[in-house]
Amino acid sequence: MNRIYLDTDVLLDFLYQREPFFGSAVRLMALVEAGKVRAYVSTLIIWNLHYFLQKEFGRKEAGRLLKDLRSLLQLISVDARIIDQALSSEIKDFEDSVQFFASQSEKISTIITRNKKDYPRDSVALLTCEEYLIGISH
Repeated sequence: MNRIYLDTDVLLDFLYQREPFFGSAVRLMALVEAGKVRAYVSTLIIWNLHYFLQKEFGRKEAGRLLKDLRSLLQLISVDARIIDQALSSEIKDFEDSVQFFASQSEKISTIITRNKKDYPRDSVALLTCEEYLIGISH
């Protein structure tokens, strides 16, 4: 089974129905829901999503949305080792650095993101939702 790591922007596209990215995010999440792809996120992403969602929709609705989303996702705990790697990293954005090392801790070789420039390219495949969907359909 394909294992992928989802960046925050992909999940925000899905939850906020942001166009023009929403359609591909829905198709990707449908594959996850059908069990054809196993999607991972770090616990940091859940915190970030809750922050954004509760500002937009209120605490109760944010919790409901995240419970539904959580049922589809595998969580990677952010531990001291991941934080230390992120703090020592050359990756400029700390959140992306944490996400990168979380994905590496589970040996996930594909990150789905719209922010490819923020991640190192030499050790992981960086794909948008659309690129990933095209790749698995062939």
